[in-house]
Amino acid sequence: MKKYYLLIILLIMASCTSKQEAMLSSEEEAQLDSLALRIAVMPVMDCLPIYYAQRTGLMKEMNLNACVKTYVAQMDIDTTLRKKYADVAYSDLIRAIRLMPTVNNLHAFMAGQEQLTLISQKGKRVKKENQLKEKMIAICRLSVTDYWCDAFIDSLKMNDENAYRPQVNDVQLRTDMLRTNLIDAGIYTDPYTTWMLGLGHRKIEQTKDQDPQMTTWLVRSDSTLSEEKEKQIQLFVQVYNQAIENINQGLLADSTKAILRDTYKIPAQVADSLILPKYKHAKAPEQEDLTRAADWLRTRKRLPQKINTEDLITTKYTKE
Repeated sequence: MKKYYLLIILLIMASCTSKQEAMLSSEEEAQLDSLALRIAVMPVMDCLPIYYAQRTGLMKEMNLNACVKTYVAQMDIDTTLRKKYADVAYSDLIRAIRLMPTVNNLHAFMAGQEQLTLISQKGKRVKKENQLKEKMIAICRLSVTDYWCDAFIDSLKMNDENAYRPQVNDVQLRTDMLRTNLIDAGIYTDPYTTWMLGLGHRKIEQTKDQDPQMTTWLVRSDSTLSEEKEKQIQLFVQVYNQAIENINQGLLADSTKAILRDTYKIPAQVADSLILPKYKHAKAPEQEDLTRAADWLRTRKRLPQKINTEDLITTKYTKE
């Protein structure tokens, strides 16, 4: 009988939560200003300056009217671009190329600087060459994590067929799966890299500063992008540059730590001790990196037909 009542209570709580979430969602929709720049972001370090600018009031101070929405999977951000729910979105060059046939006038206008790390489960005796054979490496397929999984496997002199790659799109779920021993390894970015290494999981491979940088910010420049929003995108870059200067100088560090706790969902002790990257001012992605992304898709036989990848990058918003 007690179990029966407990089940009822749980169902009621779940129902109340769902109604509350639906209500909050409706309120958010009601508050959306049609003139606002709609920005789709993820809880990764490349997006921290935008979260920072929003939380500290920098956007308001610099008159950027923006609606920032968080997604934990790249495929969800793809959907926002296809359905015209976002004007600016965080992604990578590989996914951007794949989106070109379905999103008119899509452009990569600002390069990211994300570092990716292959981390193995601490109890799996995986340290180096050939020890990832027949192990599960969690990634997001046809994305920057998939690209670097290939590169890391090559560097370990492994046969690609010997590694299993379950698709785990949600970056926070991918972290939880390693933390709870559900996978053997995965590709991660900070702050999740620092969190997992702090728990004793092992770093196998990591990208370097001189490696190709494929994370990027995208803008949908079709006819729905008004002249006002064009100005907002230029202002977005200015806000980003000011935010990184503030972060690099350690200004309002408590706000940064609060973002890492609340939005990135990492423990307070990790947020407090995390060493932030030294952010660089906004610049357009490199054409050479775009070529690498296209070549990789071609080897996978997943490069879309009848597109000109040279049209993807624009320097319009990042000119000095």
